[in-house]
This record gives sequence, structure tokens and C-alpha cells, in this order.
Amino acid sequence: MVEIQHFESVNVKSQQNKMEEKRQNQIREWVLENPQALELLKLLHDFDQKNSSVNHTWLSAGYVRSLIWNKIFNVYPKREHTDIDLVYFDSNDLLDTKAKSLKKFLEKNSQNHIWDIKNQAFLWKKNGDEPYASIEDALRCWPETVTAIAVALDQNDRVKILAPFGTKDLFQGVVKPTPYFSLQKIEQYRFRQNEKKWWEYWPKIRILEIQNSGEF
Repeated sequence: MVEIQHFESVNVKSQQNKMEEKRQNQIREWVLENPQALELLKLLHDFDQKNSSVNHTWLSAGYVRSLIWNKIFNVYPKREHTDIDLVYFDSNDLLDTKAKSLKKFLEKNSQNHIWDIKNQAFLWKKNGDEPYASIEDALRCWPETVTAIAVALDQNDRVKILAPFGTKDLFQGVVKPTPYFSLQKIEQYRFRQNEKKWWEYWPKIRILEIQNSGEF
């Protein structure tokens, strides 16, 4: 009986991994066919290469989420995300030198946007968290699972994806807090939902709340 249960568990996990891989491949296609997203990723890649940066700059959060939801829910006119969320992780960049240089580079080479560039290595202090160990670790402390996503180009111009909570919630249009926010910052999560009002742009999404039991 134990062996059967173990086999079934492994099989379910395998199927989940295949579905996640399928969703991520779809995201890669959507990113590559989006002229603006592709232009931004190439600019970030060029900047990192020219500056010999080993700490990749990632296009992230609301920009990526909006791109995906516009596709899934066929929103026309598409809701463009004017704030471009860019993140990197460099514990040696105490003066945000990269962020300042990158902003100048982007302002010179791209359309007018509101650039939000943050070095995640030091944001733990501002956010009142424990120190982050990596860019992915930082994403785990973001408010919603659907926002905790980032994309970048690798050395072969292939889209790589960071999604510590997977992409199932994104594709199902389910908004819920990350485990960290559900335990530590639930009031901030509630405030964000009322402030962002994403349902006005994507009426089919579902905003999940924490019940008294602590479960969704």
C-alpha cells in the first residue's frame, strides 16, 4: 500500500511538473512575440553584457503579470503597464551604482517609461524582512503569487523565468497572498487589492482572502 501511494504521489508530481513546463513555455512565446517586452529584455541583456554584470537584470512583477493576463483574458484594449519593474541582486552594490547607470542607459535607448529599478539584496531592511539570500528568495517575500515572477534573456537569447510559486495561479487568474504575506503581512495584502483594483481591468480574475482557519 505504501509503495502504491508513493508511486501515485510521484506520478502526480510528474504531471504537475509537465503542466508547469507547458505554462512556462507559453509565457516564453508570449514574451518573444511582444515587441516591447522583447526590446526591453534585449536592452537589459546588452547592458549586463557591456558592464560584465554577473547579476542579471530581470523584467518582473506587474509588467510580466499584465502581459500574461492580457493574453489569457483577451483584454482589448490591452492594459499597458507604464511602470517597468526591474530587479537585480548584488550585495556588493551598496550605492545602487548599477541601478543609476541602468536608468540612464534605458532613458537614452528606450521609449519614455517610469523605471522602477531595485536591488533586491538590500530591500529586506525597508520591507522589515530577514535578509534575502538571492533574487528568487526575494521574490518569495513579494505580496502575491501572481506578482512573484520575473523574466530575462540568457546567453543564447532564450527567455528564462523565475517563478518560485509556479505559474498556475497566473493562468487561472487567481490572486492570493504568498505564504509569507499570508502569515506576516496580510493587512498589506488586503490594502494592495483595494488600491490596485485589478478586477477593473481583468474582470475574470478572482481575489482570494484568508479565512479565519488560515486556509484559502
